[in-house]
Amino acid sequence: MSDKNSFGIVLTQNAFSLFLTATCMCVFELLFLYLVVFPDIGRTLDTLAKSAIAVPVDFPGVDHVRVVVSALEQREKKRLASINQGTKQFGVLLVMLLVAACIAIAVVMNRKKISPSLPLQSTAATVLVLVLFQIWFYHNTKRDFRFASDDELYTMVLKELRCAPE
Repeated sequence: MSDKNSFGIVLTQNAFSLFLTATCMCVFELLFLYLVVFPDIGRTLDTLAKSAIAVPVDFPGVDHVRVVVSALEQREKKRLASINQGTKQFGVLLVMLLVAACIAIAVVMNRKKISPSLPLQSTAATVLVLVLFQIWFYHNTKRDFRFASDDELYTMVLKELRCAPE
């Protein structure tokens, strides 16, 4: 086997592995986004809205806080719906392009009798490590994240509205 032919085989296998890994990770990221991340964002918006309703009536500027938080909640829900739709459309298009590239490379590999064994093993190992890291990273960063307390949030909003005492 010539060096040129050997290089072509390795290049084709690596290209197949790269595109297959990108396809698997893209599908995983989209699923993770829609099944885990976006629902968390929705729950956070709901919690924020509920806490605004629970502001003590004797709190200075309570009506302003409720109006601002309600407006912010509605705006964020609209933005989230728009972002979700755009993400879905782009994600489907990207996955289709990646699948098409994988199929094209697989056809070339089949015609040249190049074994897909090594690229499949490499892809499986890479995807496993990346998926585990993604899940670990998301849960660890989420655990350490802290929203402002209700009192901190109200004080900040009221200062912006210039209702809070200095």
